[in-house]
Amino acid sequence: MRICSCQIQGFRNIESASLTFHPRYNVICGDNAQGKTNLMEALWLFTGGRDFKGSRENDLIRQGETAAKLALTLENSGGEKEMTLTLEKGRRRAYTVGGVPRASGAEVVGNLYAVVFSPAHLSLLQSGPEERRKFLDSAICPVSPTYLRALADYRKVLAQRNALLKDARINPEITELLEVFDPQLAKIGTYLIQVRRSYLERLMTYAAPFYQGISGGSEELSSSYLSVALNAGEKEEAFLQRLRETRDEDLRAMNTSLGPHRDDVGFAIDGMEARRFASQGQQRSVVLAMKLAESRILGDMTGESPVVLLDDVMSELDASRKEYLLGGLEQGQIFITGCDPAFFSSFSGAFFHTENGTFVQEG
Repeated sequence: MRICSCQIQGFRNIESASLTFHPRYNVICGDNAQGKTNLMEALWLFTGGRDFKGSRENDLIRQGETAAKLALTLENSGGEKEMTLTLEKGRRRAYTVGGVPRASGAEVVGNLYAVVFSPAHLSLLQSGPEERRKFLDSAICPVSPTYLRALADYRKVLAQRNALLKDARINPEITELLEVFDPQLAKIGTYLIQVRRSYLERLMTYAAPFYQGISGGSEELSSSYLSVALNAGEKEEAFLQRLRETRDEDLRAMNTSLGPHRDDVGFAIDGMEARRFASQGQQRSVVLAMKLAESRILGDMTGESPVVLLDDVMSELDASRKEYLLGGLEQGQIFITGCDPAFFSSFSGAFFHTENGTFVQEG
């Protein structure tokens, strides 16, 4: 799979751009705050996912404009495909695929497969459990529409249950309605936890050897899925029983205390908790190993080599880690941003210089 070209209007600081890309390496260089990451964001949005920097939709539209318009041509094993995306203030995203309108990002998932590396992801171990749950969900959703739907259903039932817990403080007799919501929450929640566990196990079959390679074979990476609701091998009956056991606590807190929305992922290096004991370099290497593994699994499951977006990550690596990272991405199209063109002198592909939202191809 590869992105052939893109056109951008009114996105971030990019007034207008029309770019044609190399099938392997595309290097985007320039000073900070000139538009490098903005281009990566624009490409990423065609996966159907949220902005990887966590920005609000309105912030993606160029200052002074009311809308941003993006178009992209991609090529996969099925041939070429045209996609468009319009971002308009106060409205939902409007996509088209092959000229056919799509109602939401969820409806375009599966057209462009991509993995993004960003400095924001390097805090995966340092941040709270929500970031690690998001990592798993964002990796699974593109390859499993069933999981995507179940995740939406779970959030809906969870919101309904939490609303009921709040209302029960004023109207205690409605507490019995928890017997309606709890089985639904247990059933969907069990599915989500089981899929996450299975995906994490598969991810580690790649991530562990990748980390060993990055560390020069001196350290071993391991992980575990941490859930209060459901232990490994248990079924939804156990989840439902724990919901009932914590019901009084939930009524007092007016919130659901257990479920996949509270789960976490633990990482360890040589048996020591990475979040507490790993150096910044080790933590960075863990995240890179996980992203390499995500890229490999995405390719395995879709039969398409995903597009890889490396946003301001390569400059933080020494020569050996840079070489190993690119070796792990042995196939597919790669986009790389950085400030120093000399750092990428050994690359063969297309080179773009960025200044104030303008892109000039130099090779």
